[in-house]
Amino acid sequence: MDRKGFSMAIAIGMSALAIAYVAAKVDWGLLRDSANRLHLGYIPLLIAVYMLGHILRGVRWMWMLQPVKKIPVSTTTGVVLIGYMANNLLPFRLGEFVRAFLMGRISSIKNITLLSSIGAERVMDGLTLLAFLSFSLSFAPAQQASASRISEAAALATLLFVCVASTILLMRVWPQAFRRIVKIAAGRLPNALSEKAMSVVESILESLEFVRFDWRFARILGMSLAVWLTEAAMFYLGLFAFDFPASIELALFTLAVVNLGVLIPSAPGYVGIFQLGTVAAFSVFGLSTENATVYSVVIHLCQYLPVTLTGLFLLTRFGYSFQDLANRQPKTSAASILEVTHLVEVVK
Repeated sequence: MDRKGFSMAIAIGMSALAIAYVAAKVDWGLLRDSANRLHLGYIPLLIAVYMLGHILRGVRWMWMLQPVKKIPVSTTTGVVLIGYMANNLLPFRLGEFVRAFLMGRISSIKNITLLSSIGAERVMDGLTLLAFLSFSLSFAPAQQASASRISEAAALATLLFVCVASTILLMRVWPQAFRRIVKIAAGRLPNALSEKAMSVVESILESLEFVRFDWRFARILGMSLAVWLTEAAMFYLGLFAFDFPASIELALFTLAVVNLGVLIPSAPGYVGIFQLGTVAAFSVFGLSTENATVYSVVIHLCQYLPVTLTGLFLLTRFGYSFQDLANRQPKTSAASILEVTHLVEVVK
């Protein structure tokens, strides 16, 4: 088995273990009772709220790219949806690379610049989710042992995200010093590699132009909060869909645990890991495994299906296929790009 196949086997194995763990804890009779509590009328509302969050993600990315190039929000939103679709169908969060590749073809922005902007998004997302986790964890019953374990893991994750965020801020505040450090380190490499390293550094610094410590940066941070509050609203409404005890703390906690949990390598679409994260979050607040399982399946499907179908549709409207993305030989044209931009505007 080659390295790629081995990595895929590990990811699928993690999902299989998560599914087996949840299945072993479920009472199937009680699971059926929990499923029967679902009010189907909530499904369109859950989907609408979730899709709204992706429009907000498109707005945020547009603002982040503005110092480099002005891209219509309809285009950034469309590419974000395609990226999330690819994350649902491909392992290892390859949708982030699909998103950068596609936007690079459309806008001629360097891939490293786009990947750096996506990386900065993930840091802001991680810090926002950790803030939600810390807030909601304070409402968890003190006797829950799982709450203590999650708190310890959150502390380690917070340290990691703060270190990355601090590095980004230092790069932005003292770019010349960062260039000198990299130049000294790259000086030991062959000339070709040294020049490539400096080119990458310049692209990363260029992508961080949005970090200006002014109202523009503040609105990006505010939009990051809005993105996750919107998704939290979906998790909160999902509790009403089953007549479960609804609380903002539970919704925020489940959102944070699930989305931080999907950083674990897993099968495409985070199958199993999504369910395990929900079971863990619900258990901290004293809700049953059966309630957590049916809730996770419905929320997961309301996220997975609309984004995947919309992303696949937009991908074809751009004139791409998965084979095109794999070969990096797109058949897109300026006309198809303008067409899909108009389409997303209509959908909005």
